[in-house]
Amino acid sequence: MINLSIFQKTLLTPVVGILLYSSYLFYLHGEHKSNSETILFLRDNYLPVMQIANDNKDIFEHIASGFKDAVSAEEKQWLKENEVLKEQLRLNLNSLRRYSRLIDTERLEILQETFDRYYKVSNDLSLSFIDDIGTSEHRNILIEQSSNHHTLVARLLIEFEDDIQNQFSSRINDSIEKMEKLLMLGVFMLIFLLMIVMALTFFMSLSTRRRLRDLIVPLKDMASEKPDFSFRLTHNLNDELGELTHWFNVLTRKMEKDYKKIEMLSNTDKLTQLYNRTMLDSILEGAVSNAIRYNQAFSIILMDLDKFKLVNDTYGHIVGDSVLQKMAEILRQHVRSSDSVGRWGGEEFLVILPNTTKDGAVKLAEKLRKIFAEYKFEKVGQKTVSFGVASYRPGDDADSFLTRADKCLYHAKAAGRNCVTDEDALVE
Repeated sequence: MINLSIFQKTLLTPVVGILLYSSYLFYLHGEHKSNSETILFLRDNYLPVMQIANDNKDIFEHIASGFKDAVSAEEKQWLKENEVLKEQLRLNLNSLRRYSRLIDTERLEILQETFDRYYKVSNDLSLSFIDDIGTSEHRNILIEQSSNHHTLVARLLIEFEDDIQNQFSSRINDSIEKMEKLLMLGVFMLIFLLMIVMALTFFMSLSTRRRLRDLIVPLKDMASEKPDFSFRLTHNLNDELGELTHWFNVLTRKMEKDYKKIEMLSNTDKLTQLYNRTMLDSILEGAVSNAIRYNQAFSIILMDLDKFKLVNDTYGHIVGDSVLQKMAEILRQHVRSSDSVGRWGGEEFLVILPNTTKDGAVKLAEKLRKIFAEYKFEKVGQKTVSFGVASYRPGDDADSFLTRADKCLYHAKAAGRNCVTDEDALVE
């Protein structure tokens, strides 16, 4: 029988406790690695599907515009270009079938059939106008059918994209929730062990007790709804608590990296690395709230690359993407650090300017207009940009604010493009 002194018995408890908790940290490290692999799987599978779904919406919009342009110009060449876009959309839908574990293939079939009906009716309608065949009654029937099918296809594309985004968000949130639960379990386990250690080592040094309290506080904070993974503990002694602190810092560093990666995926536009529309909506809502609460002036600039469709049609989408990326780089270089800039959609960009009057926003927009007009994009050459500027008015909400900026942008387009239009140019 082994006889242990009181000191040895007292020492045995914290040693056993540390070993138990280190085992849990090892388990948690394995779970963290598994969670990282899950996030990579989600990124490699969902992001391509979301990109294809977004491309399908753009292609469909181009097809719809192509039919309108064909009728307006009375040129069948637009219909030939629509054939190319139709085949591209079909190829995209076929490629989505590879992700049968993520999407409902029956919905794809319905979308394909609905699109084919829309395309046939719209093509017949365009030919009817171009070749001047058919009665007006027959054309009216085709117009109604085309409109109904267009609405249905647009809704199906939006629902499909929303469903994929919701699945992606749900899976990401599940991964985060799993790690938070494991972290909370670690906190409770640590608290339990510390209570035992403190009960049996009451006469241990005050410095040890202080170090234990310092460790509990950040762990509780990390278990809250808004954890701060950037927090680090300092450890100077190479003992059991020093080892525990080291593993805590290793864990928080890895958790912080994954947390930032998830935030970047959810808030950043993949192509331009600027804020995406979801993040811009949130920033704009906050800016409106601040303007209401503190009576602060702020403005927005909505800009659109002129004749961007011609770039894609002439040089291809890869070159078009490179133009958008260069635009994003130029915007980052010429806005203030306090401003927020992002991709609003397609070739449209939005700049949110806090504490900025209309005159200041117009000045910046004019500066950007000149920069873009003088810049020579690779392969494409010089391209112009149109700008709409709006400033906050009492009673505005985000939607009314954006509507005015959009009207200003439309006015700039109508005025010949490559210009800046503010609210003074609008007829109330």
